Amino acid sequence: MTVRRRVVAGPLVALLGIGLLALGLQGTPADAAQKEAIGPEQVVTLVTGDKVTVRPDGTTWQVRVEPRAGRRTGFLQNVGPKGVAVIPADVAPLVRDGKLDRALFDVTGLIAQGLADGRSTSLPLLVQTDGRRSAGTLGRLTRQLAKGNLAAVSAPKGTALDQLPAGIKRVWLNRRAKPTLDVSVPQVGVPDAWQAGHTGKGAKIAVLDTGYDAEHPDLKVAASKDFTGEGIQDDVGHGTHVASIAAGRGTASKGKFTGVAKDAGLLIGKVCTWDGCSWDAIIAGMQWAADSGAKVVNLSLGGDPSDGTDLLSQELNRISAASGILFVVAAGNSGPAGLVSSPASADRALAVGSVTKQDELSEFSSVGPRFGDYGLKPDLAAPGSDIVAARAKGTLGDEAVDEHYARLSGTSMAAPHVAGAAAILAGQHADWTGDRLKAALMSSAQPLDGISAFAQGAGRLDVARAVRQQVSTEPAALQFGRLVWPHSDRQPIARKVTFRNTGTTAVTLATKFDVLDAAGQPAPAGFAQVDAATLTVPAGGQAVATVTVDPKLGPLGTFQGRLIARSADGGVVVQTPFGVHKEEESFDFHLKAVDRNGAVLPAAGSDAKVHIVNLDRPDIVLFPVEPGAKVRLPKGRYQVTAYIYTADAGYVIPSVTAYAQPDFVLAGDRELTIDAREGVPVRHRVDRPGRTAGTFAMAAETAAGRSTYSSWFADRSFAVPTSASTATFAFLDGSSIEADEALLTDRRGKAISVDWAGNNARFTGSRRLRTVNVGHATDADLATADVKGKLAMFTLDSSEVSDYAARVQRLADLGAAATLNYLTDLNAWPGDDPVLPSVIADGPEVRKLVADAGSWTTLIGRPQSPYRYDVLFGHRGGIPAALDRRIRDRDLITEQTAYHGTSGQTAALLPVGSTGDLGQLGIVWAEHITLPLQRTVLRSAAPTTWTDELFTDSGHYRSRPLNRGPGRIKTHWLAPVTGPAPADQATRDGDGMSIRLPLVSDGAGHAAFAASEGYEGSTTLWRDDQQLAHSDKPGGPLTIDVPADEATYRLTATAQRSGTPTKVSAEWTFRSGRTADVQPLPLVTVGLQPPVRLDNTAPGEVSFRIPVAARPSAGGLLVTVQSVEYSTDNGNTWTGATLANGTATVKHPAAGWISLRATAKDASGNQVVQTTLSAYQLR
Repeated sequence: MTVRRRVVAGPLVALLGIGLLALGLQGTPADAAQKEAIGPEQVVTLVTGDKVTVRPDGTTWQVRVEPRAGRRTGFLQNVGPKGVAVIPADVAPLVRDGKLDRALFDVTGLIAQGLADGRSTSLPLLVQTDGRRSAGTLGRLTRQLAKGNLAAVSAPKGTALDQLPAGIKRVWLNRRAKPTLDVSVPQVGVPDAWQAGHTGKGAKIAVLDTGYDAEHPDLKVAASKDFTGEGIQDDVGHGTHVASIAAGRGTASKGKFTGVAKDAGLLIGKVCTWDGCSWDAIIAGMQWAADSGAKVVNLSLGGDPSDGTDLLSQELNRISAASGILFVVAAGNSGPAGLVSSPASADRALAVGSVTKQDELSEFSSVGPRFGDYGLKPDLAAPGSDIVAARAKGTLGDEAVDEHYARLSGTSMAAPHVAGAAAILAGQHADWTGDRLKAALMSSAQPLDGISAFAQGAGRLDVARAVRQQVSTEPAALQFGRLVWPHSDRQPIARKVTFRNTGTTAVTLATKFDVLDAAGQPAPAGFAQVDAATLTVPAGGQAVATVTVDPKLGPLGTFQGRLIARSADGGVVVQTPFGVHKEEESFDFHLKAVDRNGAVLPAAGSDAKVHIVNLDRPDIVLFPVEPGAKVRLPKGRYQVTAYIYTADAGYVIPSVTAYAQPDFVLAGDRELTIDAREGVPVRHRVDRPGRTAGTFAMAAETAAGRSTYSSWFADRSFAVPTSASTATFAFLDGSSIEADEALLTDRRGKAISVDWAGNNARFTGSRRLRTVNVGHATDADLATADVKGKLAMFTLDSSEVSDYAARVQRLADLGAAATLNYLTDLNAWPGDDPVLPSVIADGPEVRKLVADAGSWTTLIGRPQSPYRYDVLFGHRGGIPAALDRRIRDRDLITEQTAYHGTSGQTAALLPVGSTGDLGQLGIVWAEHITLPLQRTVLRSAAPTTWTDELFTDSGHYRSRPLNRGPGRIKTHWLAPVTGPAPADQATRDGDGMSIRLPLVSDGAGHAAFAASEGYEGSTTLWRDDQQLAHSDKPGGPLTIDVPADEATYRLTATAQRSGTPTKVSAEWTFRSGRTADVQPLPLVTVGLQPPVRLDNTAPGEVSFRIPVAARPSAGGLLVTVQSVEYSTDNGNTWTGATLANGTATVKHPAAGWISLRATAKDASGNQVVQTTLSAYQLR
């Protein structure tokens, strides 16, 4: 018989680390569970307001970035097998200094936290203030944590946090942790403690979890508080189960399932819900427990692996030190490949691993050493497998033993055994602090054979010994951490351990020091030793032993074991776990960066960002590394890529220089100088005039897949050619080039390129204006200024940029005709829409114009650029020397492109290119266009492949891949008929179906999925006449296991966007049986492309010919369009259209709407009937 065991809530996989993994990337390569959780595609709005779209792609990810409207900054992207991190260049210094949490830019981590745009409209933040100002400037205050000057804030998506407002010191992501007795209670010696009269009476124990069932007979709660806003009732079942392990009365089982500290005062704080446990709730709950007099707090929850310096761990340490409370924390459920999670990683936490009832390590229990510093964690182990305890009403149906009890497994179940034991000791020793309780529990533990100290800590909990044994150690663990290589010339390292005797008689102890290396073999003689074979600990006193480690001895790697001190009669046995790591052959790697002016970085206005990856061990990734840093790296092959940003004379926006060392061996201490002066210009010169905005990307091919580091560039860009070539490196440079849409002229008539600030007041034409410099446009600056009818020129610093629109409004009130915001601060690029025609500019020519205030200028506004170039180049092996590229129109794809829509509607366009096998590159600037628009798009030809993304209020559209030679083509976007496109994301894998339908694609087949917040509809799957799956979302997703044998399936779907008359419905009939691998479902579609005007209307009272495209189903089977029908009364009656030569002829009445219905079938009989009501309007 196979028993399925439920393991409760392991820590969330988070992709942002600290220490060696400077930004991101834990987990396994191409982690299937993570990618399945993320789904086919997700959009995340960063705290800066920029949008990032990610899609799993084999062992890596496709990434697209859409800057916030009006924002001009670059983006540092780290894209690797394990995740995606995107940091806007202008906030990188804040991330470097710890003022903005790195987790805010861990895109895949944000998705794992449920913060993708489709699931959340806000970002949860924890904000530290100076104590005088409110964090409410960042959003809605949800909780104030006054003792740490912390506040929880819900910041609306789109908040432009690219600088810290006055009084704001640090901002973290308010992460969510996850909530991680008949045999187990006797297993740890509890009945003996009860028999001795120690039941926890007089002590208070707090359980911070998912609440509790107030009606459960096992729980007698002295006080409770809800920190979630959902009420104290436990709707999950986790908190009730945990609380009864710690302090349950066993009433419903007549004592069989009694908890550990059965007479302790029980406090319940609800800090978790089904969605997890927010950090602010946990911190507030910890403080409440301390203020309420609890001596012990149980936290059966956890988040990311940590070295104990994360905010949650630090808050635990702070509250513990201030109150003397002991926090008992579940180690986590990531198994032997996972590390102990936060806050169990905190120094003062008692981290608990799990063992079975047979005293074997539970398969799910997270292990040490601690992430980053090789600290010894967990501290202790306790039973956590198949634990029967209280069941909250209406929960845990699959795990129920009976009405009142359920069986669960996890370190969540192990921790309350220890918390209950700590409460028993606290009742016995009312004056003991948390540190004393922790030391007593660890010193009295029962070590388990064959299990590392990095898995069980001091051993398995032994309550019976803990209540009677009067000798413990300080510290409770011998932590030697990491010993830095080389070891041959290092002197022995000593640590003192103090034995404390609280008894009334002296105790003589014989010591034994057992230490094993990473292979499980005894450490060589002399490697680790204690200076005293015996020692006597006087009554009420203490004795000290010294433990010494000699780094010169023994192999490299991790050593663990324990110092055992035993009395002759065995009545006293003191355990002190030991851990140390001898670093492998490693070296100091010092980075020196020089900007294009020769300044050694860091320097005012200049900066550099460096990415380091080990080519053979892709778990070693450092990003971003700052110039001047010295990092410690294991011997091996590395790739270093960097971008140097230089403050060129007369400019605020820096130039960019790309640099790479594609493949080098680190075999000794090394200094690497990254010199931007060696860079050569990168230019994309085309046949038509325009401005360049583009992206560099440098990719490393590692053992686990491709890791990509990219950055923006503009007109002033450079790259340092590499001298060596390696197949593991690829360099790409791509750009978009468009005509200027705004210009100013100086007094000599020379044109100066400028940018419109917003769209509201821009114009087409020219206006001759006298200039006036009004400083920062403050009230004081404007008090005597004459701006009437003039171009008012002003600047802002980063603290003033949020007031930009208001200052333009003040200028408008004073009669100014237009404004120029000249940049003097890189972090002061305004994003608000001003009321006056307003432009923004940088550079020496603008500085001259400002200096020449009082002269005349002409402000020229042009229509949207009638052309756009998208060019992409790739090179394998290194950075080439020839980067000044002359590009001819005749060598490009020339695409006559029409973007349909109603007048004034806006969209954002993002081209994404890939060339050969060198990887994908998004042209970072997402262009904001106003519809309708016709223009020419010129693109790099094959081997480059293009996929365009178009973001509108009605959805996110994606083109099919375009890969062809030079020549002319035509493309229409957002034109009718809205309907389904080929469904790449409707697949079968073995006996599982996964269905997500691009149900609201445009007539050209640009795939679009109905956004859940803007559409209504449903999706249903049938097998024969049996309904198998249903979703109230248009187009799904549906995920279901189906029978293996081949059968006929029916799939129906509908979608209608709120506020519009157009409604799409489709019904597919298809055959499907078990597949050997992932195969697309044979879903036939029909493309209908009426030749409408740009505003998507058509003339009335004509015979209208509509091109019809039969789109092949899976396998490329021939598809026949059987009929096309039209309706002029919203589908009440239908008329057959005449089908001939790939067109359907429809007779238009004078006015109204045309609805269309098409039926098609492939050679295997798979069929679709798709209907679009109100497909297009007649005028």
